Amino acid sequence: MRRFLYKTVRINDMVEIDYYENVREKLKLGPLYVPHHKKVFQLMKVFWNEEQIKILSHFDGADSYISLRELVKRTNQPKEYLREMLENLHQKGTISKKGTKYGLAPLLPGVFEHYFINRADSEENLKKAAEVYRWLFKNFMPSFYMNSDFKLFRPRLPVDAEEKLIEIDQSLDVESKILPYELITQLIDMYDAFSYIPCQCRLIGELTGEPCEHAPADLGCFLAGSSSKYRCLGGNSSSHFHISPPR
Repeated sequence: MRRFLYKTVRINDMVEIDYYENVREKLKLGPLYVPHHKKVFQLMKVFWNEEQIKILSHFDGADSYISLRELVKRTNQPKEYLREMLENLHQKGTISKKGTKYGLAPLLPGVFEHYFINRADSEENLKKAAEVYRWLFKNFMPSFYMNSDFKLFRPRLPVDAEEKLIEIDQSLDVESKILPYELITQLIDMYDAFSYIPCQCRLIGELTGEPCEHAPADLGCFLAGSSSKYRCLGGNSSSHFHISPPR
């Protein structure tokens, strides 16, 4: 029999379940975790209202997926009610989906990328979320990298390094090379679906009044093949196109 543990708080001698805290604890995945901080709860309340967070509290940990049938059993809510809610959250990018099952994802990386690529929420919420993520980048991520062996997005130099050059004391044989048309054609022939997505880091800079000095958010990433198809499932703001083979 499955057991669920809930954090509770006492308000005016009444015990209430802290659903946001319970979901926060479930967003851990390997070395990724979500700090217990008021800014985090502020972000979570942008993503999920009280009705939604109560449903999400019945999910398992991040990267574990649950079917609608199982969620109906756990919540005692109608299937269509749950389907509509979860599809809405998936479209916004605040939960993940694999086939017909739904799951939680870490706030960064995870929800961050999907939320700002999809841009399916209100402009007000996008700005609120961008402000919190900007704060996390400046105040949480540096110490996280210094105290962790997690290598994804990890800078090659210490975050407080004044010099941005790495001395290797070796001779390198390098040359610039212009790729021929034939090679580009071969790369294109390997796939039939392509898309490009905005740069999420530059986007939150623009939303918070601190735009990147080097390039706009629209100058993002180019995807091909399965990653492009996955990115565009369900419809989102990515530009998506197919290249038909010559006849």
